[in-house]
Amino acid sequence: MYVEGEILETLPILIEQLQLNIPMKPLCRPDCQGLCPVCGIDRNTGTCTCEEKSGDPRWAVLASLKDRLPG
Repeated sequence: MYVEGEILETLPILIEQLQLNIPMKPLCRPDCQGLCPVCGIDRNTGTCTCEEKSGDPRWAVLASLKDRLPG
């Protein structure tokens, strides 16, 4: 973002920060287990036999680096 003139336009920055603070996974309560991404069953009321995907193997190297970080 470039500042031109004497006025700093803060609206785009404010909108971006508000969007970044919206939870990516809204839940009904803190201990909510959510819905199964495969079959859609409510995990709070029942269980399913769907297989969880482990993620993209191309990100495995970055995940291992994250495990090494302190804190």
